[in-house]
Amino acid sequence: MRAQHALIAHKTFAQEHLGDLEKRVHNQISYLIRLSRDKDTSPADKIQAVDVALKHLFELTKTLQSCGYLPQQPQLIGAQVNHHVNLLSEQDVKDLEVAVKESIGMTPKMTELLAQLHSGSQQAPDEGEKRPEDNATQATG
Repeated sequence: MRAQHALIAHKTFAQEHLGDLEKRVHNQISYLIRLSRDKDTSPADKIQAVDVALKHLFELTKTLQSCGYLPQQPQLIGAQVNHHVNLLSEQDVKDLEVAVKESIGMTPKMTELLAQLHSGSQQAPDEGEKRPEDNATQATG
């Protein structure tokens, strides 16, 4: 019995389901509007019927927007971009210095690069020279 009620995924299932939902919501809205215009309906019930009809319409609109069938209201997207010249903390530089001493030893070039890192002057290396990151990966790798 459960197998016969199982949903089978196919390409048009979502479209058929949304079409059925839209038809049912519009039928419900029509019924509520007719009810609100009936002479025998009290004023409070008329107001409530119109209110519920509009809520159904708004919910249907939100559903269709979330599924991509209706456009959504444009939303403002903001971002703040921060640029930091010195990305290494003093502790990071000390840890790097210890790792270099333990692995390859202090060469004159490594001493110079670590001094630049300690001073915080991130001078760009010459074209033919390696960056500190390259030497650090050689030291650990």
